[in-house]
Amino acid sequence: MAERPERYFDYDHSTGELVPKPGLPFDAQDKARNTVEDLGLNERDLRFSRIRWIERFRDELSEHAQSEWLTIVDGYVDAAEEYCGITRMFLAQYQRFAR
Repeated sequence: MAERPERYFDYDHSTGELVPKPGLPFDAQDKARNTVEDLGLNERDLRFSRIRWIERFRDELSEHAQSEWLTIVDGYVDAAEEYCGITRMFLAQYQRFAR
C-alpha cells in the first residue's frame, strides 16, 4: 500500500515547497527532509507546478456552486491524479484555517 505524502509533508502555498509536517517525531522529520532533498522535490519547476495546480483547483471551485464542490474535490484527490497529495495537503490546511 502506498504511503500518503500528507502524512509526512505539509505544503507551503506561498512557495510551493514541501516541508516536513509539524509535530512529526524528529526521525520522521529528518526522513521527510532527506526525501525532499534526495528526490529534488523542491526544484523550482515542481514548486511552480504545485502552485499552478492549486490555483487551478481554487479557480474551478470558484466557478461552481458550493453544492458541486464535493464532486470536484473528489476528482482532484483521486489517487490517479498527479497532484492528489498536494490537493489533500491544501485542503487540510484550509480546514485548519477555517476553524
